[in-house]
Amino acid sequence: MMHRRKFVGGVVGSAAALTLPPLALAQDNVEAMLADRVLGDPNATVTMIEYSSLTCPHCAAFHREKLPTLKERFIDTGKMKFIIRDFPLDQVAAVASMLARCAPEPVYYNLMDVLFERQGEWARSQDVLSSLGSIGRFAQMSPATIEACFQNQELYTGIVSKREEYSEDVDIKSTPTFTVNGDLLVGNDTLEKFISTIESYL
Repeated sequence: MMHRRKFVGGVVGSAAALTLPPLALAQDNVEAMLADRVLGDPNATVTMIEYSSLTCPHCAAFHREKLPTLKERFIDTGKMKFIIRDFPLDQVAAVASMLARCAPEPVYYNLMDVLFERQGEWARSQDVLSSLGSIGRFAQMSPATIEACFQNQELYTGIVSKREEYSEDVDIKSTPTFTVNGDLLVGNDTLEKFISTIESYL
């Protein structure tokens, strides 16, 4: 698992070289963009929330190795709904979260899957914004939409503020951390542990 770091002046030192464009384009729907996006039946008995950073390799491993099974077994069958909440560990992760939040809601989870799958490419790129932009275009986002997204300082600030809120209110210390109907699971645990925890609420 990866432990949280403090943002300093809105920029984490390990990613300080990444500079957002200077123009901050506010969007009226930032609050809606930051709202929880639900995968599965909103009325499902079980609610699983993942607090994750898009640059966290353990988060990526969960999405590759465990989430597909949980989705097939619990989400697709209407027993559980799944929510991702952004807990970026650095500025690169925060900007990647911005891209996902700017995407049309129907493609949000598909885009998150791609971001985790290709994490090793864009997160280590010499030009992170360009690499993320190419993934955004894969999600049928126009270049103008992507550029405006990366310039949206209000969205960036909102993601960072939400991170601090989760840190204080849910006591998130590392990524990934999960809650299953409020039951805290820290780290990319075994598939059996996830299944048994979910089934205990069914």
